[in-house]
Amino acid sequence: MRVIYCDPSLYSNLGHYATYCRLLVQAFRQKGHDSIILSSYNIEDSIQNELGAYKVFSVSPYALTSNDTLCGWIKSYYDIASIICNDLLSVDNINIDDLVFFDAATPAALWGIILWMKNRANYCPKVVVSLIEQTGMLATPNEKSEWEIRPGNHYPSLYRLSGLNLPGSLKQNISFITVDRTFSEIYSFLVQTNVNYVPHPYNAICQRSEEFKNELTIGFIGAQRPNKGFHLVPEIVGKLLSQFSNINILVQDGRHELKETLDKLQQMSINHHRLRLVLNIQSTIDWKNLLSQCDILVAPYDIAHYATACSGISCEALANGIPLVAPEATTLTKLMHEFGFPGESFSSSTPDKIVEAIGRAILRYETLSALANNARKMWAQKNGALNTVVSILNTLNKNVQ
Repeated sequence: MRVIYCDPSLYSNLGHYATYCRLLVQAFRQKGHDSIILSSYNIEDSIQNELGAYKVFSVSPYALTSNDTLCGWIKSYYDIASIICNDLLSVDNINIDDLVFFDAATPAALWGIILWMKNRANYCPKVVVSLIEQTGMLATPNEKSEWEIRPGNHYPSLYRLSGLNLPGSLKQNISFITVDRTFSEIYSFLVQTNVNYVPHPYNAICQRSEEFKNELTIGFIGAQRPNKGFHLVPEIVGKLLSQFSNINILVQDGRHELKETLDKLQQMSINHHRLRLVLNIQSTIDWKNLLSQCDILVAPYDIAHYATACSGISCEALANGIPLVAPEATTLTKLMHEFGFPGESFSSSTPDKIVEAIGRAILRYETLSALANNARKMWAQKNGALNTVVSILNTLNKNVQ
């Protein structure tokens, strides 16, 4: 079986897209399945050359094609879906015995895939759709419902619309997967079909020393956004530097959205030699080196958002045996509980509460480091790209039966 790996958002090392592609394609090939990669037209030359990707997708699945104040969101949904469908139709050598794997489908991308399948109804291959984008839902534990729609977010309605428009005759051709148990519940509700939980593809990429350290490095890393609490980081860093003399702080931002926050951090790094700011990550080697320098990772994330959103950084921490400080009542701490809770948590997304949790992690570092090392071993047994691929193939076999 040949795997056609599709990702319209695959164009750089930003986010999870290139990492997932590397890991999953390599794992499919290890299991004996040749793979072809279809990427964004805008893929960087270095990434395209590394992956051998074909430029196919001419639009971002996150794009807005209309700014109409009343219905721009729904027009964009249909426009993007149509473009993705036509881009897929332009690939004329997808065979009925291939497996089409589509990563991180937005609602518009999902509808585009379904339109493409309808165009090929008589010779449609098996399709696996990964659903790992933000769901647009909020956790509301009450007697009536466990979830409610985040105000102003159209994703839930559009995911439901896509699911309802999947013809019954094609349901045997498509499988849905996700890498988070909470997402499995929410997406199954949204698309009105079973969304299978599969192991997370992240593998360990760095080997950390278990020797005692006089100085610890606290890391705030990733593609930073407001819901990741990046605007709080300057105040958190200032408090940490004044309270702890035995730490260094590493801050990395791959997105550069919050310019005011970055300006504050750059000014602070001039005055504090223990603070280092990293703005560009060019390769997987750079990311590996960055992770290996962090003794504690901090996710100062918004609790309400991450109650129903998953985090790549939490997976990186567990996979690589790095203690993590994360918000309570979120998918991050749920995952930490699965692996012995190698970290600390905070009950409110405020600088004071986050600093308190980091302080506890610093004081308990030896204990947390041992727990994190155990978590790394458990992660390797349960997760990693090979386990993901085996689970996907098992899901396909069940659907055939």
